[in-house]
Amino acid sequence: MQNYKINSVEIENFGAIRRVKCDNLTGINLIIGKNNTGKTFFLKALSSTIETMHWIKNYKEIEDIKSWFKEIIMLNFKIDRCSDLIRNGQDNLKFYCNADGLEVDYNINRDKDDINLALKNYPYCPKEEFDFQFVPSDTIVSVNKKLFDLFPTWIHSRLALSLLLENADRNGTRLNSQGDIYFGDKNVWYYKENGKKYNINNISDSNRMLCVLNRLFSNGSLKKGAVLFLDGVDSVFHPTEISKLWDMLFDISEDLGIQIFATSHSYFTIKKLCLLAMTNNKSISCISLDGREAVVNDLKLGMPNNSIIEESIRLYTEEIFKML
Repeated sequence: MQNYKINSVEIENFGAIRRVKCDNLTGINLIIGKNNTGKTFFLKALSSTIETMHWIKNYKEIEDIKSWFKEIIMLNFKIDRCSDLIRNGQDNLKFYCNADGLEVDYNINRDKDDINLALKNYPYCPKEEFDFQFVPSDTIVSVNKKLFDLFPTWIHSRLALSLLLENADRNGTRLNSQGDIYFGDKNVWYYKENGKKYNINNISDSNRMLCVLNRLFSNGSLKKGAVLFLDGVDSVFHPTEISKLWDMLFDISEDLGIQIFATSHSYFTIKKLCLLAMTNNKSISCISLDGREAVVNDLKLGMPNNSIIEESIRLYTEEIFKML
């Protein structure tokens, strides 16, 4: 199986993103920044590209691929016009990524309102299913969510979650959750623990998130070499659980070769990944978005300057002055 690990990416004028250039993406890649700086857009841009490559076996003509890619973009970003993705005040958008030698390059012009897509080194090779997953912060299993309310990558993950554990090729990997989830009658998700079942909405957000990740790992949906997109999933965890979560995700990334892209507002996530990188002498990319050109740091070299730490320092300084 050909796995499209993302090696490099360059984005210009994409939503709130002014410019991002990352030439050496790593096994774990953290995206941080204030609200409305383009973190989720960054994940969606990458996942839409990988999703197109995932289904590329169904299309033999390049024009069909272009048409399918445009449809994915329109649905994933819930837009009416391609040009809606262009940064305010700019005339065009550019996107490029290299996924293990397959280069995806496209631009959108405000006047033409279309996606100009080019594929370099495009292989006509069969693909196995479920070699990427996108997990949003609301965990995609709430009974209040209907399929038509979700963008396609979430639907893809819902289908992956629905795979029966007993009929799947297990990775043998489990996170720290005591129970499991399953899709029962009346289109309702349930949580099962010690022989008892509960409506999925009646358990904590953190336990629900662990169950989602558990099922994706244990039922074979996340195979070796897959790409996992996590959009703010650490927001539902206490700091002690954040540390445990990243210990397990780091081991999974190393053991299964799964590439992870995660957005976060958490100081504890940054600090934990920094310690993991330094302890294991392993590069972890940290991409800081602030509305200007993104700054890319290697957490193996230490904690980067960022607005999360700056706000912590500001509050601490304010506290000191209040006490004086």
